[in-house]
Amino acid sequence: MKNKVWKSAFTAMADMYYGIYFIDIDGDTLLEYVADNKKYRDAGIRVKDMIKNIVSDGYLERGIEFADITTLQGRMKGKKSIYAELQGKTIGWFRMSFIAVSSDEFGVLREAVCTIQIIDEYKRREQSLIYKSMTDELTGCYNRRAYEDDLLKYDNKEYIYVSMDVNGLKTVNDTFGHEAGDELIKGASNCMCKIFGSYGKVYRTGGDEFAAVLCDCGEKQENISEAFHKEIKKWSGSIIKSLTISCGYVYKSEFPDMSVTEIAKIADRRMYEEKSCYYEKCGVDGHCNMDIYKSLDIFFDKIIKINLDNDTYKIIKDGSEEHSRYGSMSQWIKTVIKGNIIHPDDLDNFIFHADKEYLKHYFSLTRKSVRVYYRKTVNGRYENTVMEILPVEDYSVNNRQVFLYVKINM
Repeated sequence: MKNKVWKSAFTAMADMYYGIYFIDIDGDTLLEYVADNKKYRDAGIRVKDMIKNIVSDGYLERGIEFADITTLQGRMKGKKSIYAELQGKTIGWFRMSFIAVSSDEFGVLREAVCTIQIIDEYKRREQSLIYKSMTDELTGCYNRRAYEDDLLKYDNKEYIYVSMDVNGLKTVNDTFGHEAGDELIKGASNCMCKIFGSYGKVYRTGGDEFAAVLCDCGEKQENISEAFHKEIKKWSGSIIKSLTISCGYVYKSEFPDMSVTEIAKIADRRMYEEKSCYYEKCGVDGHCNMDIYKSLDIFFDKIIKINLDNDTYKIIKDGSEEHSRYGSMSQWIKTVIKGNIIHPDDLDNFIFHADKEYLKHYFSLTRKSVRVYYRKTVNGRYENTVMEILPVEDYSVNNRQVFLYVKINM
């Protein structure tokens, strides 16, 4: 080795590296370069032993394979250097490099330099970027890119594929705004991650669409799905008080010869079948175009159906006819006024927008909803409340009926 040349180079590089070593391939000797006195000293160990001392258990096998002197000559043939990134026991991430120094007349490597460079901060930044690129910002779930990268990895495993869709998201966004919609999505993803996270990964694949691939859960689908639905029922947000999620479960063992992509399609079909049943129950047509009047029941405290022509109303609770209550709309407005339940500063605005003649005129011009914010007394104190009035789907001069929704604590 050209000592003066390499010593000069090592001195210049000393601040960049955690360790610099000279290796005699034939003798498997390791000399450590000491920058303070610009000399080499016998490290007293072989390269393999050094690896065992500094590399963490999770990377030990890879480190020993990379540092194997018996294969180094073949791996470096025609190359000036090779490197591996490993995680240390105490020094964090580091990059270990072998740099060719001298070869014999046949081009076989005889001497090399081994350098160890700490890259912990770099790896943290890299992993942070990878995490962000694979993570949905709103929910913290894996995103569509991660889903597509992972999907084929499941083909040779036993798993349960779960396709999920949050019900009523568009209605919530249109009625309460995107802050409420985000709350619904985050609530749904929290339920998913809490129950499914122990068994596999949860992915947000679209706006209201999620998928989970559950491995190592054996025959626990029934218990897992039951726990999931219990978790959904327990959830309550600050804006939206409840949520529902349609799911489609498929065991890999049901279709052992199918790819994960094909199984995902079957899970989607099962999920849409459940969603169709949910929408049918809530008042949705066959094309999944929501009749929002009934489906909004889970989001509002009160729903009233009003006939503007004959001045009648029907209070609907939980969308059930047997729990309905009928009366005169004009009389209802008078009761509200006499009851002093609306803040005096908000009363005129409430009366103006609840007037049936105003509503007839308004809905003759547009089908957009009427929204009124006011303060209402609840248990002796005023609570922020919203009243939303929408025309029925087939609203016309011959059918002037509307739905009135009331939501407290908005």
